[in-house]
Amino acid sequence: MITTQQPVLEDDALYIGDNGRVYHGRCSGMSARFTGQDISGQKVERITEPEIQADPELWQCERCVDNN
Repeated sequence: MITTQQPVLEDDALYIGDNGRVYHGRCSGMSARFTGQDISGQKVERITEPEIQADPELWQCERCVDNN
């Protein structure tokens, strides 16, 4: 029997890893996306809406910015 694992990070939410990198759930690595922990085992933290509104330029997904 094959089990389909669901992502634990929301696609459009922003998260920060222990290395300070910011990314959307959809842009995160597979470890973070499906476990909520980055490849080093550290928990990724969701950035709250008030934090984003206080300084929107600080909280930009690195992968999305790099692709523009």
